[in-house]
Amino acid sequence: MFKGVQIKKYKQNRKFYAKELSKYVNLEEIANLFLEGRGVVIFEHPTNEDITVKTLVAALARVGHFDDQVEVRNLSNIGSNLEERGINVQVK
Repeated sequence: MFKGVQIKKYKQNRKFYAKELSKYVNLEEIANLFLEGRGVVIFEHPTNEDITVKTLVAALARVGHFDDQVEVRNLSNIGSNLEERGINVQVK
């Protein structure tokens, strides 16, 4: 079972709600959760479409982690996040 933070993005008001934290979060907070090494999965409500990757890219860009080069730690966290969701990733 997924042990990270599940976040729903509500299409009506474009807000993100983190169930485990019991609060609305913004892109900066999502980026910080990710950078702390917490697993993050983001679904759009009501379709339950997985929008994790595109939201994490937007969140990391918002906090300046896509300057000249993506940090190795970010790539490792992305890989761990995907593996935790059952997607096998090999980073070379």
